[in-house]
Amino acid sequence: PAEAWQPLSVTTAGLPVLLDEEVELKRTERVSIQSNRRDVHPPATVVLTNMRVLYLSASTRLCCMLEQVEDCVDCATMLHRSKRVTLVFVDNRDWDLKFFEGGKEDFLTKTLRALERKAWTVLQEKQAGPSAAKPDEPEVFSTRKAGLAGLQRRQEKNQANASRLTSEALGDLNSLLEHAREAAAVVNRYASFMAAQAHDDGVSQVSGYANPEAGEVEQLLQGVGLASPVTKLTAGGADHEQL
Repeated sequence: PAEAWQPLSVTTAGLPVLLDEEVELKRTERVSIQSNRRDVHPPATVVLTNMRVLYLSASTRLCCMLEQVEDCVDCATMLHRSKRVTLVFVDNRDWDLKFFEGGKEDFLTKTLRALERKAWTVLQEKQAGPSAAKPDEPEVFSTRKAGLAGLQRRQEKNQANASRLTSEALGDLNSLLEHAREAAAVVNRYASFMAAQAHDDGVSQVSGYANPEAGEVEQLLQGVGLASPVTKLTAGGADHEQL
């Protein structure tokens, strides 16, 4: 089985050394590796990850890459029960795994899911470097990348919204200040006119004089919902009632 099953690196504690981005999916005891329905390796621990199938016995540690596996097939039929699944490799060589104490169905389901997701492509892109990435190809899903990318997109969106609101607020404030300056100028001119009118009580023609500042003030007040200015001069002692 040298072509399909390769030696597995383990730690000093006997644990398998996982690849970058590799995650354990299922661990099953008493599973043998078979060829032509004969044990090539006796029952031991088999670990399924998102990238490999690991075989761990007291004396032998092997692994096969799911990248080389084309399919995983249940050996059971409608008329025959079986404890075996077949790993169909891309070179048309099949290897069976026999489950002596159950767990076959769960292993089969998770293996087919791992073959569909192809998590090993992430490792291949990292080993090849950023220059090998193709912009037209969709990015392979990674929960770690998705979480960081989602936080980054949320932060960028919040910053963009804050910048937009700040710009709108500054624009409204500048517009308000501009109108306030215009209103202050009109009111000042109107105040000067009214002071001159009050001083010149003996001239009756003033009441019929068309003052442009008065017209501007009237338009300004109508714009904010006031019919006429309420002052001591125009309302006398009833100014507080009109206000």
